[in-house]
Amino acid sequence: MKRKTSRPTGFALVRPAAAILVAIIACMCVFAACAKSHKTAAGQEPSDETMSQAPAPSSPQVPAFADRTKIPLAGKQGPPGEAATLIGDADHGEPLFAANCASCHGPQGAGKVPNPGSSDGTVPPLNPIDHDLEGADAAAFAAKIDPLIQHGSIPEGSNPALFMPDWGDSKTLTQQQIADIEAYIMRLNGVSR
Repeated sequence: MKRKTSRPTGFALVRPAAAILVAIIACMCVFAACAKSHKTAAGQEPSDETMSQAPAPSSPQVPAFADRTKIPLAGKQGPPGEAATLIGDADHGEPLFAANCASCHGPQGAGKVPNPGSSDGTVPPLNPIDHDLEGADAAAFAAKIDPLIQHGSIPEGSNPALFMPDWGDSKTLTQQQIADIEAYIMRLNGVSR
């Protein structure tokens, strides 16, 4: 005896297609709502130029691990750490920089981040870096910037809101991670390691 198989007809065929169409429309509505809610601080629609830029880093804050009482004043850092002798990887350093440094030094180290209470009113840019921190070669460059990253630095001024944390002394970053960040900073300044 043959079994009769029934095929879906009419509305049964339409239901899966309708469900897919409803899902697509729902996604489009969510996307449109997100795009519409993305306004500039002045309440204007963003331009193509601002939409293509990376999102601005959050308000700069000194990481919680950093203890101001243990950070040396500018120019009073200790010697370079192990990272200054390691060969860093700028490609690995770039995301580390974005995660740990960009909120204070700006995207790609471009600076212009306000630092109330510091003598010049901003966090120093790293791209381009201060000429006193440049080195004739990669090893000299690393030896000059490494103490600041290892031991931190309190900038000159009456009471700077921001200061450089002691990434090495606190062991927040490994020596290899610091070397990778140093390689990235060097690459930003046209120095290869």
